[in-house]
Amino acid sequence: MLLVEDESAVRRIAREMLLRLGYTILDAPNGLAALKTFLDYGKPIQLLVTDVVMPELGGCDLARQLKAVNGDLKTLFISGYAGETLVQEALLEDGTAYLQKPFSVNALASKIRELLDN
Repeated sequence: MLLVEDESAVRRIAREMLLRLGYTILDAPNGLAALKTFLDYGKPIQLLVTDVVMPELGGCDLARQLKAVNGDLKTLFISGYAGETLVQEALLEDGTAYLQKPFSVNALASKIRELLDN
């Protein structure tokens, strides 16, 4: 799993949650670093968990680029903005897997399981 979050404290907490859930985690502080990590890893990555709004390369553009390399990649978008706002501003499509920050470990686990099982 690749976790991409530009706020270091949020990234650290999300990483700890994911590790407690038993996932193998790669993480990156921004979209450009995530792109490099993804390409350098050399093994399939099943899930991208990414912030939507980040400097330089946002989560939506990152997801598009990574999906072009691995069509099976699933994406969970996270953001402090309400999902409806992100859809209205055309940052996310309606029905996209999304979790609003702050989130609980149970909400994160449930959303990831839902994505990976589909």
